[in-house]
Amino acid sequence: MIKLIKKYIFTFIILLNLLYSQDAKWGGDVHRYIASAAVDHLPSGMYFFKDQRSFLSSHASDPDRDNNPGYYHYIDIDYYPEFFQGNLPHDWDSITALYSESIVKNNGTIPWVIDEWTEMFSSLMANSDWANAWQVAAELGHYVADSHQPLHLTVNYNGQNTGNYGIHSRYESKLFSYYLNSLPAPEGTGKYWSNALDSVFQYIEDIYPYVDSILIADDSASNLDSSYGSVYYNTMWSKLEILSIDVIHQAIMDLASIWVTAWENAGKPLPPGYHPRIINVPADYLSIQSAIDAAEDGDTVLVEPGTYIENIDFNGKNIIVASNYFLTNDTTYISQTVIQGSDYSSVVTFQSNEDTSALLCGFTIIG
Repeated sequence: MIKLIKKYIFTFIILLNLLYSQDAKWGGDVHRYIASAAVDHLPSGMYFFKDQRSFLSSHASDPDRDNNPGYYHYIDIDYYPEFFQGNLPHDWDSITALYSESIVKNNGTIPWVIDEWTEMFSSLMANSDWANAWQVAAELGHYVADSHQPLHLTVNYNGQNTGNYGIHSRYESKLFSYYLNSLPAPEGTGKYWSNALDSVFQYIEDIYPYVDSILIADDSASNLDSSYGSVYYNTMWSKLEILSIDVIHQAIMDLASIWVTAWENAGKPLPPGYHPRIINVPADYLSIQSAIDAAEDGDTVLVEPGTYIENIDFNGKNIIVASNYFLTNDTTYISQTVIQGSDYSSVVTFQSNEDTSALLCGFTIIG
């Protein structure tokens, strides 16, 4: 009898753990979606990420299956009165001095995990350890996505304090399973963050108010359909569509920014087998300036013969802008490839600390 009781207790504990694991994360489809989409919002110099899209997406849910602590996935930001007062310490040593380390861990550590793993990703790239770098990039994406789920930011993570029990899974997994594939794509490119930790806390501050909106929508939808059927989910989406699209878009763009930040801090390295790109004008971009805007340090903008009526600015980029003379030493390309200024300013401008590797070669310049 004692063995039987122990068996049932053990089984019950396993079921509770499974229930918690389902309520503690975005659905796997959402993680894969965010990781895959973030690849499309990187600057052109990070083009090699596209070859890792499948890996980054398929490994985006690995942290839900590893042995890292559960408190890596959330922060109960509303536990801290300083958050509402606008003076919550971001530095780990400062907040653990104000609260004990055990209290901070109990309320979740996701901002510091993201900051630490961003540095780890950067270090691995700088040291050419690309196999481990891609794994860390995928898992970093998981934590960035988790930190954009509003219910990962509150003590009342499952509605247990407000009569909304079970809202966690209903919102982040089941609701999105209906609508994920119909979401519009965001616009823009990830940006470099001078302080990743502060930026994480900033978007947490932006997202946190959505907690109340989700709970209010759940109250309304469950009053119409207490069995949580199609009426419930249709009502939820009608009330939360704009909010939810904003959350997903922020997650995509912020993950892109995290990857950009890590890569730039690593010195913008390229994996083995990748080389600076050749950007062709007009095949890839119609104007020389638009090609320069898309280029990264080390790239070459190769311009076909023709007259290009524009003024160009290297914008601080250490790139080569050249006609086919650069490849062939055929001087006829110089007279055939013309940059004609279109106003009274300089036709070609270097003024943003370009170094001697920034090169203009093989053009006739007029106007």
